Amino acid sequence: MDFQTLLLSPLSSHGAKRATLVEALDAADVQSLIHYPIPPCLQKAYAQLGMVRGSLSIAERLADEVLSLPLSEHLSPADVDAVADAICSAPRGSGR
Repeated sequence: MDFQTLLLSPLSSHGAKRATLVEALDAADVQSLIHYPIPPCLQKAYAQLGMVRGSLSIAERLADEVLSLPLSEHLSPADVDAVADAICSAPRGSGR
């Protein structure tokens, strides 16, 4: 399935923890991906830059919140509805 990154912030736009949302999507047989579980600035490849947590707070927040969902011209209307329904039915709460 094709994936596109969706800047979905569960904390502000949906109110669900990302992990809870991923679980709900899995239960509905909807794939999702977390592309950057560790922000690039904190990965080993960039260790020589000396970045520490808090150096790039927006990038870090996005790494904690962004979730990629299936998004393609090949999705049927039923597939799109299944993704939307899984998101809407996910338990809501606070935190990450």
